[in-house]
Formats: sequence, C-alpha cells, structure tokens
Amino acid sequence: MQALEVLAAVLPQAKPILNDLLAIAPKFTQVHGTPLYDNDQLHLGISYELAKQTDRGAAIIGAAFVERYLELLLKQRFSVNDEITDSLFKGTQPLGTFSAKTALAYAIGVIGPKAFEEITTIRKIRNDFAHSITPTLNSFTELTFKSDSIRDRCANLWTPDDFADAIPPDTLQRIYDSHGSEARARFMIAVGRLALSFHFEHALTGDNSDSHAPLHLL
Repeated sequence: MQALEVLAAVLPQAKPILNDLLAIAPKFTQVHGTPLYDNDQLHLGISYELAKQTDRGAAIIGAAFVERYLELLLKQRFSVNDEITDSLFKGTQPLGTFSAKTALAYAIGVIGPKAFEEITTIRKIRNDFAHSITPTLNSFTELTFKSDSIRDRCANLWTPDDFADAIPPDTLQRIYDSHGSEARARFMIAVGRLALSFHFEHALTGDNSDSHAPLHLL
C-alpha cells in the first residue's frame, strides 16, 4: 500500500479517493484471489503518470503501459532473447505495432479472448485520441473522455465492471467523480488492471518455460 500513500502525499487533491482505494484493496484481494497492489513501484508509476495527464495524454500513455507489459510477456515465450528478438518489436518490424503484439499474444495463448477484446478496445481508444486533430480556435471540437464516441468505447470495457463488483457503490461513484468522468475512470481501471496483471505474470513465471499459461483472469 506504500505507493498509494506516497501518491496521496504528492497529489493532495487525490487523497480522499486514494484512501477509498486503500480501504477496498483487501476486499478486492478476497474476491479475486489476486492482490491488487502487490507491486508498489509499478502502481505508483502508472497512477502518478496518468493522474497528471490530459484526457488525450492519459489515453496514449495508458495504452503504452499495457503494450509494454504485454511485450515483456511475449518475449518470455521466445527461446532466444537477444538483439535479433528485440528487433522484431521495433518500428515497422512484424511485432512493432500494438495490434500485432495483441494478435500474437492471443494466437499463442498468452492471453484469452476476454483480454484480447479488452486490449483491442483500449487500443482503439488510444488511436481515436492519437489521430484526432488538435483543435484550433472556432475550428474543431476537442476529443475527451466525455465525447460520445469515447464514452461508448469505455462503456464496452469489462474489467471496470469486474472491479466494481468488489467495492461499495458509493466508493465506486467517488472513484468515477475523482477522474472527472465515468469514462476516464473506466479506462484507467482497465489499463491498470491489465498492466499489473501482465507484470505479475511476467514476474511470477520468470524464465521458467514450464510455468507459462494463459492468465486465468483474462
């Protein structure tokens, strides 16, 4: 829990909701069998980085966290990890895109169909923001998590609903309110759940090829 306490100190405006999260973490662990905040450093990094971003920045950076830890899981499945392997994930190479990494992860059993669907939705939200034109005076409407198209995509995310089952409704509403919109909160929950799950799996399996299996929660 140290990460949440540090985050509360550096972001005073977030302290009330972080206190809520500190209170519900044991409940989440009991329901889902997996500690929500086992890796303080990673959770602190994700939470702090996304909390200070605009909607556009949060969407792009949040998706990047998921992509990064998915890439680490994929590399564990390779029999050789060297510069040649790393080059496959660069630029225009076969695994250089988020969609290619996601497809391969599903094809070789690193993730299941639910995780594939969730990552695809996150990637589409990222792309919507990344490809939107920066507004100029009286010319364009800025894309935000309150925009209809983004709100609809976020409503299709399933991990926030899974998360919501573990906490009281009033606490969930405060989480939504703290992010400025329910859609942004749902996106943050989905990104955090996936990134942390991938990180846990990567840390647990290490280099032991016999321990590799699709994530049971995803």
